[in-house]
Parts: sequence; structure tokens; C-alpha cells
Amino acid sequence: ESSQAHYRLVFSEGVLNTALSDVDALPAGVQLMPMSEALKSQLGQVKSSLSGNLPEQPNAFALLNTALFREGAFIRIAQDCQLDKPIELIFHSSGAQSLSLPRNLIVLEQGAKASVIERHSSSDDANGLCNSATEITLADDSELDYQLIQLQGPKFNHIGGAWVKQGARSRLFTRAITLGGVLVRNELNISLDGEQAHCDCTGLFYGAGRQHIDNHTTIRHAVPNCTSRELYKGILDDRARGVFHGRIVVEQDAQLTASEQQNPNLLLSRDAEIDTKPQLEIYADDVKCSHGATVGELDAKQLFYMQSRGISLAQAKTL
Repeated sequence: ESSQAHYRLVFSEGVLNTALSDVDALPAGVQLMPMSEALKSQLGQVKSSLSGNLPEQPNAFALLNTALFREGAFIRIAQDCQLDKPIELIFHSSGAQSLSLPRNLIVLEQGAKASVIERHSSSDDANGLCNSATEITLADDSELDYQLIQLQGPKFNHIGGAWVKQGARSRLFTRAITLGGVLVRNELNISLDGEQAHCDCTGLFYGAGRQHIDNHTTIRHAVPNCTSRELYKGILDDRARGVFHGRIVVEQDAQLTASEQQNPNLLLSRDAEIDTKPQLEIYADDVKCSHGATVGELDAKQLFYMQSRGISLAQAKTL
């Protein structure tokens, strides 16, 4: 795809690839640079924001990333600035027994609007671990479309997380697509800290062979009058295993919360497995919340109908 469609930073083996990156002609009010450069030229902003969105007791992999990261992306969108095209962050690995620790920091000031695509990939024969961490801060009235695309090879492992804090009337749209890797764990933690904030979180994961894919999400309603919507879909084949744990917390003062969560799953093999746990923790008494999960298989009658019309079983499953 032409780089003209995006502002782009490309990292190969954890090092910025300037030949493939494109940050020319950035609009006024937009800062996009590798984290190594931001630690020099934007040290005050980085120090005030880095690790500020992590919980008091972050998990071991987030701590490992904080201790050892050397590179990543720094994005800051100034007040009322609306980006004209998406920012794309690409992290690619091709070596053996490699370890990459990208750390990204995304800050949208009041009224800013942007779209960010975070893409992780590797060559088919690469084996290693990517341990990524992305922190996102949305000020009042800002809006972010954040996409996480994971396309790593069949021998690669990926453990990543995104931690978000939202101000009043901010809007967040997340899309997480997981298609590769042998062992994958995605975390998404959102704190709605300002009234009338909204988040819409969607996800799709597909596993085959012996893949193991985890999705763990937490949406915390900390103040009144916020809304959230979550829909994660899973498709598993062969001996793949998936895990979905979606947790929605409504604090005691978060009255007039509206939240819904769904996790439908499709198993294409008798040996595939899904463990799903939609979870509500409600401490307020004036809320509207719902959650649910389903696990199903392909309709045998539909498959038989197509086969009776001369369509092979493999083609019928694909249809």
C-alpha cells in the first residue's frame, strides 16, 4: 500500500527503518517520532505521561517492557487538531530467537481527532517474542480510532497491551484483529474518567493448528453518564484454543452508566476450544448493563444442503 495513504513509522527488529517510514509534511500540531528521539527532544512530555496509565500493580510483562524498552512511537496531537490521514506504526521481526519491546505513547489534547493503526508482523520462519505496550491518553472532547492488527508468523509469540484513560466527552473506537502467532495475549484496559465519555471496542480472532489466543479486556466506568460497547468474535479450527475474559466495572459513583458486551464464538473442529468469561462488576444502582457469550458450530443442515447441490464439504465450510 502506498505510504501516501498514511503517515508511517516502520520498525525492523526494533530499529527505525527510515527508508520505509514517511513522516514528511506532518500537519501543524502533530508530533510523530520514534520514542528514542522523543526521550531527547520531548523528555518532559514523555516523563509526565509514561507509565501514567498503567495500574498500580501492572502485570509482569508491562513491567518488563517498561524496564527494557528502547524504541517505539511517540504521538501527540495538539488541541483541536484533526489529522487528515491515519498514522500507521509497523513492527516487523524476521530473526531467530528475537525479542522486541516496543513502547508507544499516544496523547490527544482537547478536541483533537486522529486514527492510529498499530501493526505487528513477522516472517514465517521467525521465532521470538514481541512484548509491546501502548499508552493512550484522550483529553476532553477528543476522538481516536485505534486499530491493532497482529499478523505474526506461525512460530512467533506476541504479548501486548493497551492502557487508555479518557476525559469528558471523549470517544474511543478500538478494533483488534488477531490472525497469526503461536501464543498470543492481547490486553485492553480502558478507564472512563470524564462524564459522557464513550468507548466502542470490537475484536476478531481466528486460530488454527495449535494456536493459543487470549483476549483480556477491562472497561472501568469511574464517573457517571458514560457509555461503552464491546463485541469480540472468535473463530477456531483444528486444535486451536481461544480465551476471552471481558470485565466491565461500574464504580459506586458511576450512575447512569450504559454498557453492553457480547462474545460470540464459532468452533470449526471438535478439537477446538474456547474459554469465555463475560464479567460485570456493578457497584452503582442506576445503570443499564448487559453481557453474554455464545459458542456454536457450523449448521449441519446447511452443510448437507450445499453438498446435495454438488458443493464439496470444504467449499461449503468456506461459504
